[in-house]
Amino acid sequence: MKKMDEMEKVITLKSIRVSWILIAMFLFGWGIKNYIDGFGQTLPMELFSFQVVIVLISKYIYMMKVDDKDSKGNLIKPIIVTLFLLLLGCIIYYFMIGF
Repeated sequence: MKKMDEMEKVITLKSIRVSWILIAMFLFGWGIKNYIDGFGQTLPMELFSFQVVIVLISKYIYMMKVDDKDSKGNLIKPIIVTLFLLLLGCIIYYFMIGF
């Protein structure tokens, strides 16, 4: 198996980006449709949310691997915000439904 040259890498990266965007748009649209139909928070919206979080965290991790000094501080902020929103969601869920 030969190594990819620069042009093949660029084409592959662009293809992956387009695929990711189309899948994200489909999941988001499907989740919104389910929410409008009264199903509430469904699997497509959960998958969309996890997909976005994984992309953002992996971006910061790869930036840390190339020794970007600001990326370590930038990684902590989204993690704190995500944990805060998760805690807020659990509190709201507790008061609406109960455990």
